[in-house]
Amino acid sequence: MISVIVPVRTIPSKFAQLRERILSATQPIEILYILRKDLEEQIPSLGNRERLLIARRIGRGHAMMQGALESTGDTLLFLHADTLLPERWDSLLVTALSEAGIVGGGFRLRFDKENMYLKFLVVLSTLLFRLTGELWGDRALFVRSEALRQCSPAIDVPIMEDVRLSHCMKTRGRVILLDAAVRTASDAFHRRGMLRHTMRILLCRSLYTLGVPLELIWRCYYGRSTTQ
Repeated sequence: MISVIVPVRTIPSKFAQLRERILSATQPIEILYILRKDLEEQIPSLGNRERLLIARRIGRGHAMMQGALESTGDTLLFLHADTLLPERWDSLLVTALSEAGIVGGGFRLRFDKENMYLKFLVVLSTLLFRLTGELWGDRALFVRSEALRQCSPAIDVPIMEDVRLSHCMKTRGRVILLDAAVRTASDAFHRRGMLRHTMRILLCRSLYTLGVPLELIWRCYYGRSTTQ
């Protein structure tokens, strides 16, 4: 079974499309949405393959860990709430993980509103993976459950959980990038400004390298917001 874990900080406009694409799976799946109590009423009626968990702590990594602890699948897929999976995503995962040496990976990345700048960022992100094995969460990271258990301390953090998880996976086996692309929202880049938002991301990544406490990095990225 594939457990799809979706931390929800806000309800995106395309949330219905996200659910529809996940539920198009022909493989056995379960979906776990982790969100704040005040967002609960904004989630439409759930089907028998969907579950809703109220987040106990602030931060996407903590939400991912909470979902992982409640999951029952032998493969876990961590999906941002503003990211749409490709068609036949479940079959792609099953095929990829049929090779014993592969421990996990992510998808190729596209933005929903592309321009040359965003395409350039995707190229840089892919190059980073090729050089270091580092994957960022908007690529919908997936991992075998047994490897996730070994890497659980890496993701039980408020931020940088994707960086930490991808590096931990690399120590457990082969990490791959699938040819099929997820399509993620570019709203933050358009709302905050392309360069400004890029610099915010790079600043937080640099602070992490320097060993700055993750709680401070979370505040740097999200500002004064107290929401998850």
